[in-house]
Amino acid sequence: MKYHLCRSPKSKPHIPHFQAKPHGFTLIEFMVASSLALVVLLAIGITYGITSRMRTNSESRLAAQQDLRNASELILRDAQMAGSFGCFNMGNLVQKQMPTSPHSTDGFQSNTANFRLVLDDPAYSGISIMNANTAKNTFNISGFVPSTSSSALIFVYGQNLTPVTEVTNPTAKDAPKELRDVANAGGPIALSSCGRMYIGDGNALTNNGNDLVIGSSFGGGSIISHFSGPDVFYLPQTTLSQVYGVAYVIGRIPNVNTTADALYRFTLTPSGSWGNPQLMVSNIQGMDIHQLYAGCNNTNSSVTFSNNRTTLGTAPDVTRISMLPTILEMRLQLNDNANTYGTVNQYLIRANVRGGNVCANQS
Repeated sequence: MKYHLCRSPKSKPHIPHFQAKPHGFTLIEFMVASSLALVVLLAIGITYGITSRMRTNSESRLAAQQDLRNASELILRDAQMAGSFGCFNMGNLVQKQMPTSPHSTDGFQSNTANFRLVLDDPAYSGISIMNANTAKNTFNISGFVPSTSSSALIFVYGQNLTPVTEVTNPTAKDAPKELRDVANAGGPIALSSCGRMYIGDGNALTNNGNDLVIGSSFGGGSIISHFSGPDVFYLPQTTLSQVYGVAYVIGRIPNVNTTADALYRFTLTPSGSWGNPQLMVSNIQGMDIHQLYAGCNNTNSSVTFSNNRTTLGTAPDVTRISMLPTILEMRLQLNDNANTYGTVNQYLIRANVRGGNVCANQS
């Protein structure tokens, strides 16, 4: 008997099938990654922009503050020197004489630069405040337009001092080039000792190489002597010096300051006229000037201060008071600019004046 083996289809071996996964990013994953990258780039860009603006503002503020410091240093120096010509000082209480200059009937007057020096006159003792209307006509130089609402501050003092030697042939030997340039240009030059000063035209001096020889036509009829006296220049104290003038004026140059006024500085040229404006501080609205005077008596060391010299002079216990202020205050009104001064809108400069505090130096 033969048997046949039959297999059922169900008995076939079962082989499982696996579905292959796709390789790479899906569209959604790519979009998410791109969005994250965009956010990171945007954050970097914003951070860079903020940092750049902060750096620019910091640099602008630093530059503005540096300009203010530089201007302050010049003003402090000018105020300290105001009214001083060697040992001659317009403010101290030493008995002084000042023969009139060729162009003035009272002390010295500059017609070209529009300033004066007059003994016993606090308005013209080396520190002067020129009203805005006069400043507008005086400093209209090289396109500069002075502000119509701000006064000008003027300092006058001696510079490039040179001792005078000899009595019979008075000579300032080895005079600095700056002083010789003033003499050649006919600018104002001061001949001074502690109790006497004369200001004349430099072309009245004789330029002999590096020396300036003082002839009989220079000195207002005064003589130079080995002996001190009220009507002579005492030789050991006598010097020649350049009459140096400095003016601080608020205004603008249209092609330079298009949005706001600025503080400018003017100095006298060798010929005695005002030179070109020099930019000191930008974005200045105005300038307020205050003068503080000190008074005392000969027996009491206590000092009385006042902003008004006339009022101080009428006080019963004040017998000593200078023609010059003890302290000069300049208050600058700054434009409110976040790129420069931030929220600061005023800047105070307080300067001491040599010869102004006669109560301290008793002279």
